[in-house]
Amino acid sequence: MNPRDKMSSQRQSGVGGRSGNSFTTGPQAYPVGAPGPLVDVGNNGGDPGRQSNAAFQHRLKGRNNSSMDEFLMVQESRVNGFLQHSAQQMEVQRSSLQQWMGHPASERAASLYQELEKSYSRQVDADNQYRQLNDEYQALEKQLQDSNTKLENAIKERDEQRRLAESTNWTGSTKVSDDAIQSQWKQLGYNIRAMSRSLAKCQIRRPQNDGIKNRLSMAVPRWNKLLANGSHKEFVIGAYLWAIVEEIIEEGSEIMGGDHGINFKAIRAEFIGSAPEGDKPSDRGPTLRHVARWAAQGAALFGHFFVRNEQALRTRAACEIEGLKAFLAFPKDKSSSDLFQEMKTIIDTALELDEMLMNSKAIFTICRPEGDGSKNHRFDATEMDAFVQGKDLSSKTVVEFTISPRLIKMGDADGCNYDSRMVVCKSLVVCR
Repeated sequence: MNPRDKMSSQRQSGVGGRSGNSFTTGPQAYPVGAPGPLVDVGNNGGDPGRQSNAAFQHRLKGRNNSSMDEFLMVQESRVNGFLQHSAQQMEVQRSSLQQWMGHPASERAASLYQELEKSYSRQVDADNQYRQLNDEYQALEKQLQDSNTKLENAIKERDEQRRLAESTNWTGSTKVSDDAIQSQWKQLGYNIRAMSRSLAKCQIRRPQNDGIKNRLSMAVPRWNKLLANGSHKEFVIGAYLWAIVEEIIEEGSEIMGGDHGINFKAIRAEFIGSAPEGDKPSDRGPTLRHVARWAAQGAALFGHFFVRNEQALRTRAACEIEGLKAFLAFPKDKSSSDLFQEMKTIIDTALELDEMLMNSKAIFTICRPEGDGSKNHRFDATEMDAFVQGKDLSSKTVVEFTISPRLIKMGDADGCNYDSRMVVCKSLVVCR
């Protein structure tokens, strides 16, 4: 039902009913606007005043209904115009939308929308991956910090151990076994025996140099008698060569450190002679343990800052060859270069042995038996080895002279027990 039909039905449902342009009142109907009767003909015998009032109200009501109809017709026209305009606008919009939906741009928009959806999905995935990677990064960063801390601690520990190791090395704590020292000692003895055996073939001459005489006297007190004895010549020459080695080890030489090395040896000997052997808690001041550590450190520093002077080594070897010529007449067919090389080898071996002894915390001393050369000098198997000449050795066997000194050790490589002594290398003697 349209608005016009609705309003018509509303007018038809008025009071008393209305059909067309007529009102129905009572049993008779009159047209709208037509003059009605002044007297109510339907009132049989009624009151004339009452009938006149009813007619007036009827005319007034008719005029009001006419104004209402006009108002409703105007409103109906306005509503119909609004509805028609709205329908036209809707049709225009529907047509535009249909045209847009059929336009290629709409398909592109749909494609772009799908791409946008995919991009958004990728962004969500990327955000999730970022958060995951960020968490992993944080975990790895923490692991890196822990690793750096461990590495830093390890480096500090390594540096500390290296510092301690270097400190230990500089204090001469590199332990050298007694077997290594004995092996070097035997090598030195072998080289000396080889050279002395070769020199024993030379003729003897009386030395004129006081220095050579003093060295021969230190090696063999009765050298002037024994050297002329053909059976003892080789051993006397060997004792002289051992005296050279003893001098290099005990006093030092210009070959290693020059005057500094010689002075260091002298100071070391003074300290060892002055320091007490024990290491009791009641003792005050440095003991042999402190002296040995200081000496080992000094020897290590010498080995670091000073190198062996090869020119000084050759000069010393040549000088010692000239000393041998003072009491030995070298044959013309004997090559001096061979003797020089043999002497150089002996001195070089002695320097290696000296380095081993100086770098140890144990204190080594080279000494000869007391009473050497006297008639009361007896053989001691705990300290001596001897050349036997057709008889057994005993504590009553008389020692004629000493070829090589003995090597005595005080303390140990750990820097302890300096009140103990032991013979590392026995002296080699000639018995009667």
